[in-house]
Amino acid sequence: MSLSDYYKSEADSLMTNKAPLGAGAMKGNTGLLHSPTAQRLTDTQRLSNLTNVNKNNDKLQNQSLAEKVANSPTLGKGFRLKGSGFVDLSMSYSQRNAEKTKLNAIRLIQQKGGLEKHDPMNTKGTETGKKRALDMLNNSTSDENESKRTKANEEEYKKLKPIMSERFKKILEATSAHGNLIKQHEDDEQEKYFNKLEKKEAMEEKMLNTFKLACKAVRCAKCKYTAFSAAQICKDERHPLKVLDTFKRFFKCADCNNRTVSLEILPLRSCSNCSGSRWVKAPMLREKKVTSLSAGLSIRGEEESYIGGQVTAGKNIDLLVPDS
Repeated sequence: MSLSDYYKSEADSLMTNKAPLGAGAMKGNTGLLHSPTAQRLTDTQRLSNLTNVNKNNDKLQNQSLAEKVANSPTLGKGFRLKGSGFVDLSMSYSQRNAEKTKLNAIRLIQQKGGLEKHDPMNTKGTETGKKRALDMLNNSTSDENESKRTKANEEEYKKLKPIMSERFKKILEATSAHGNLIKQHEDDEQEKYFNKLEKKEAMEEKMLNTFKLACKAVRCAKCKYTAFSAAQICKDERHPLKVLDTFKRFFKCADCNNRTVSLEILPLRSCSNCSGSRWVKAPMLREKKVTSLSAGLSIRGEEESYIGGQVTAGKNIDLLVPDS
């Protein structure tokens, strides 16, 4: 036995099998059961398949371009182009809806028989045109009608005028039942305002008339000075300190109006602004500067008293502009 015959016999024995386990007895079937798996193809079957494939390839090569296009798969096969073949995909939903309603309107007009043609020889016009013209005439004559009505109603208005005037006078002259309370509240607020101003003015006047105030002072017996409070070195070295009852006096520099305070009869130091020593007693409150524009009024501005003379300075033309 050759090797090929041995393999063939072994393959036949493997491919054949009896009924599976639990299938029961097979009636009327004396032969062997073959496996459901596909068997090997013979050389003749393979050759026939190859010849069929070659024939199909030859047929495809011999087909024309139109047949190939017709048999080839295409996208949108059921879509047919109309008109120029241009597809507008940019149309929005509202535009499509408007086109749809327009087509529906055209269809309804066609169902009713279409629109009536306008006769150019008809000069009488339509009913709608007549109604429109009548409305325009009514609107144009409304002003004239109103003027006529006002003239007709003038006499009735003259009769009702004294009655209406008396009524309106009563309405205008009517006052609130709580008017006295409102007036009393306004008077109270006004009195409070003026009382505050009076107190402020009295305080200012008192301060303007005050040139010294009683106060407490500290005198160091070792350092020989008097001040409002002791120096830190005197506190640290425990110098003998004495508290005095004295007066705080107010002064101003006669040269620059710089103000200062002193516990002595006269300040012992010179002015910190101009280094002057001419001190003058001053009130507790600085005096207010009141400038009167009318005192130095000059219509033409700064003038010469005579030709080539001295120019008068410090006058203005009453423009509410400060001098400096």
